[in-house]
Amino acid sequence: MYTDARHQRIPNMLTLPAAIGGVLYHIFLSGLSVGFFFSFKGLFLGLGILFIPFVLGGMGGGDVKLLGAVGCWLGASGVFNLFLYGALIGGVVAITAMIKKGGFSRIKYFFMDISWFLLIRKPMEADKNRDGFPYVVPLAGGYAAYLIWGPII
Repeated sequence: MYTDARHQRIPNMLTLPAAIGGVLYHIFLSGLSVGFFFSFKGLFLGLGILFIPFVLGGMGGGDVKLLGAVGCWLGASGVFNLFLYGALIGGVVAITAMIKKGGFSRIKYFFMDISWFLLIRKPMEADKNRDGFPYVVPLAGGYAAYLIWGPII
């Protein structure tokens, strides 16, 4: 969380060992076939959930890799629930920031970006002047909520 908040970057030297550690932990805990597939499903669901927002330019690749690495530890069900909590927290943060900085017109541009992608099938050019926030913060909040309240689904 520190590197993303401070440098807007989540290095591979953090996500790769985290993913490998999750796989090895579950293999040790549950055996090769059960542990590997538990982590494998979590990895690919974590990567898949954030792939479309990444393609749309809504987040960086580090966030995608991080959720995949966390999926290695939590499995498919855990990473999906973490994502749901994180999406709720991130949505509140994003809407609040959009309204605070530019009123409701910012929300209009957000929906225009999505519509553009659905119609043209190409993401809009990234605007370097757009404000963003490190998505790892809502994901960390989602992880805390998952630990406290358990699965949503």
